[in-house]
Amino acid sequence: MNQGRQRLTADHLMWGVALAIVLMHGYLATTSTNSLLNWYRYDDAFYYFKTAQNFAHGLGMTFDGTGTTNGFHPLWMAVCVPVFALARGVGDVLPLRVLVVIVGVLVAASAWALYRAGKRLWGAEVALLVAAFWALWPASYVALSAGGMETSLNALTLIVFWRMLMRVWAHPTEGRAVRVLGWAAALAMLARLDNALIVAVVGLALIWRWWQEGLRGKRLVRMMWWFGWPGLLGVGAFLVWGYVAVGSWMPISSEVKAWWGSLMGTPYGRAWRYRLANFLTTWAHTPLTQWPRLWAQYLPSWRLAVALTAAFAALLGGIAGLRAAFRRWPDLKTHFSQAALAPFLGGVMAHWAYMRVFSGIMPLRPWYWTPERLAAAILAGWALSKLSQRIPASQRVKTAYLGTGMLLIILGGWWLEAFPWYNAHEHVYLHTARWVEAHTEKGAVIGAPGSGALGYFVHDRRVINLDGLISTPAYLHAWQEGKIVPYLHHLHVQYVFAGYWVKHMAPYKDTLAPYLVNLEQYRYDGVLVGLFRVQY
Repeated sequence: MNQGRQRLTADHLMWGVALAIVLMHGYLATTSTNSLLNWYRYDDAFYYFKTAQNFAHGLGMTFDGTGTTNGFHPLWMAVCVPVFALARGVGDVLPLRVLVVIVGVLVAASAWALYRAGKRLWGAEVALLVAAFWALWPASYVALSAGGMETSLNALTLIVFWRMLMRVWAHPTEGRAVRVLGWAAALAMLARLDNALIVAVVGLALIWRWWQEGLRGKRLVRMMWWFGWPGLLGVGAFLVWGYVAVGSWMPISSEVKAWWGSLMGTPYGRAWRYRLANFLTTWAHTPLTQWPRLWAQYLPSWRLAVALTAAFAALLGGIAGLRAAFRRWPDLKTHFSQAALAPFLGGVMAHWAYMRVFSGIMPLRPWYWTPERLAAAILAGWALSKLSQRIPASQRVKTAYLGTGMLLIILGGWWLEAFPWYNAHEHVYLHTARWVEAHTEKGAVIGAPGSGALGYFVHDRRVINLDGLISTPAYLHAWQEGKIVPYLHHLHVQYVFAGYWVKHMAPYKDTLAPYLVNLEQYRYDGVLVGLFRVQY
């Protein structure tokens, strides 16, 4: 009875955490515009918002009018479009207030779902601490909410997918559970398409599990179909739409980021895939007698040796650590099975390897690593549950409740400091848009990299996304073929608004930079940007 009352109290406290998150977001939705925009810290979120706004206004699925785009993850866009449709004609800020509340609900829901899943594995107190840290520690919260990106939705769908996977892993032949897992997998992939790697690894593990359970022939095919068809339908429909409407099976943003990663001298760096390939190619074409020179030239100044050494050491350490853990805690295998950790962590490792090494994508943004953060939270829950076994139950309860309370206080204090109810200092998004309007004529066509917020807030002008992340295949091909200047001329681009690095860094310096003439210099809050006229 006492344990039941303790768990009920933990449930109540978790409800309190979820309610506090929603209330904080509700408070944020009522703050001054300048405080509100401090929360939207990533310009990339406005790629969604402007595209959703254009679609809601009947202008098509486009950010800048250059053509239909598929450079987004569909589930979050499906959330954004109705918000902008209902808020049509009420200004630019009200939809952002609504979206803040929606993200708050999603963050709270992800924390609650993580708590419910962890409660059965680690106990209520440990689950409470893990879920509270997941949502309340400021750095973790920022990574989870990501200023209006798809991350909070991605986190929730991944946690639900993991919860359903645990059920199927425990009862692999339960048809209803497999069907639900299939829909959870589809939602996770639609929330972020690269989650398909995790789903694929889990699918292979399930096939092996079903085979071990004696499923053969039609029964095995039926299970595979129940698991796979929702994802094939949902993701397949988006990919087919992209090919028909846009001309690219894959989101154009992924193709553009892979192209950026293949270049040298960009503001984003170069992807490991191309750096490693360049190193190996150089090594292969160097005579044996020159290898010491090559070693001295490349490896001391390059992080490859350090990275490979660290990766090898981590691999050996991980294997040794697991062996030691299995010997010390014989029930660890049971825990791994109950939590479906082998298939889920295998999928997360495949996701990390693809994104970090094999995809060639640059830049790598913080919100890409939501699966890895979830895996870390799960492993932390297991580790805390083992450590907590040495602590008396009463002390364990007090520690969990005190820790949760402290996390609430920490987030609340940070929240009030970062987002005061009234903030008279004009936000850089608004100031930039007004400055650009003051220095360009109505109807002007302006090219800008990182143009999400500028494209959203500037009025009576057309802002072209110069980095191409929310553009079209034609735009990417123009860059790749060295025809970007004629292409921009075709779009009637008159101005470029960008940092002065545009004159010195790839791919702009050898293509667009010679056509840029300095007009004005914009300075505000440490930002330094140039307004250039394009002289064809």
